[in-house]
Amino acid sequence: MNGITHLIRRRKAKALWRQLHDSSARILDTTDTSVVELTASFTSPSALAPDTTVRILIHHGHGDPAKPEFALMYQPTGTGLYCADCPILPCAHHQALLEAGTQLDGQAGAAVREAMDNIAEFTFGMGEPAAADFADEHRLVFFPVSMRWQKASSALVPIQVPPLRPPARWSRELGERIPDPRVLAEAVTNEAVHQQLENLTALGRRVFLLSGPPGTGKSATLARLAANRGVPYLTVNSPEQIELFRIGLEGGATVLHHSLLVEAIQHPCVIELVDLHRWTDRMDVLDAIEALLNPTAARLQAYYPITGGAIDVPIDPHVLVAGTTNRPSVDFGAKWLERWTVLPVTQLHQDCLARDAYQAGARVLHELVHRGLASASTLDTALEELENFADLTARTACLLNHNQVLAARYSWGSRAVREAVERRAFGEPANEIAVAVFAGKLPRDPALALHALSLAHGLEGWGTPKVSHLPFSSLVSDQQLQAAFPEIGGTVE
Repeated sequence: MNGITHLIRRRKAKALWRQLHDSSARILDTTDTSVVELTASFTSPSALAPDTTVRILIHHGHGDPAKPEFALMYQPTGTGLYCADCPILPCAHHQALLEAGTQLDGQAGAAVREAMDNIAEFTFGMGEPAAADFADEHRLVFFPVSMRWQKASSALVPIQVPPLRPPARWSRELGERIPDPRVLAEAVTNEAVHQQLENLTALGRRVFLLSGPPGTGKSATLARLAANRGVPYLTVNSPEQIELFRIGLEGGATVLHHSLLVEAIQHPCVIELVDLHRWTDRMDVLDAIEALLNPTAARLQAYYPITGGAIDVPIDPHVLVAGTTNRPSVDFGAKWLERWTVLPVTQLHQDCLARDAYQAGARVLHELVHRGLASASTLDTALEELENFADLTARTACLLNHNQVLAARYSWGSRAVREAVERRAFGEPANEIAVAVFAGKLPRDPALALHALSLAHGLEGWGTPKVSHLPFSSLVSDQQLQAAFPEIGGTVE
């Protein structure tokens, strides 16, 4: 290319780059071609006028020369094909954007440079142009000073609020409910949900619903939050455990005292309403503590039909109330869901499941050696076998959890995987464990249990299927066995 032409083109482009407001470069790959999509927004000379926005598509990879396609032109006069400011085609805005695109690395930059050489053969895009989008975090952004494209970065970066440590004093009964961090050191928790709780409570939110499969660390995460804060952690396992008054006798007369729950909410604490899906027949109980479940309420008021039977206590702003559920089909109603902050708790990663289960199994093995029930001389070999088994169990659990038919009925989390590895530490055969942990969790549907077992045995390491241990195995036909284990001709123990 003529050097003087290149310098003139670059000088004109730089003049418009000073008006560059935002830019985007994306590489869109298909099976047989690639498209370089360039979009830019240029500020208008008038501060009151909208920006001029242009987009260029460059197709390459067919073997044909790369040529520019002008797909978007938006100016104060509206959307069209022609530029109101430039009397030429292609307009100066398009040429400035193309010049910026030549600075892309690799094949994308080569395609733009080839398109620049073929700019006289440009085409206009057909159809309604898509609106410009500068929010894609995967796009590249052009920096005129350095003349380089760099990955877009958001100004809204993740913030980690440090753990809250509210100063408070508790009664002996409440003080005994402050979790010991050492006990929770090896508990499986969800670090992302933990940090979200810290962040959101710093903004004044205090009522949450943690929703996710069993064994994903919902309760352990709440317990660890309380331990880090040094506050009591109370669990309410059923509606019947919700009490606001304690009834006693003094001098022959009935008197009322605050319950532990009412005492706790006057101080910083963490309260978990466990398995809230089991409360659906007694949702009226939630109405009795509505103020506690309303993030804007400051006091809890309740009445009891005897003399002096009234409660009117302040709710400490550092109280955190969280319901937990592992049932996605439960409808708690708009009244509550509008007030609660819902935090999804996803399945644990396979490596996390395997690591947690191995640690649990290793503790069992060391305890067996300590009691003289297992040989210390083979401990290292046994631990290695146990680590491999923990990996197999975690892989199997993840396989079953990704099966839509099984996932609708049960989810295998950290408790199930831990149980399997602990049983293996006792020397239980792998094929018996597979029946108990995978098929055994579906006792109401023998055919579905057999399906889970067949998927598990699709991974090498579980041995011969132990269908004789399958719950209600007499309800499984020979045809079902043949369909579940065709690779072994339905041969099972």
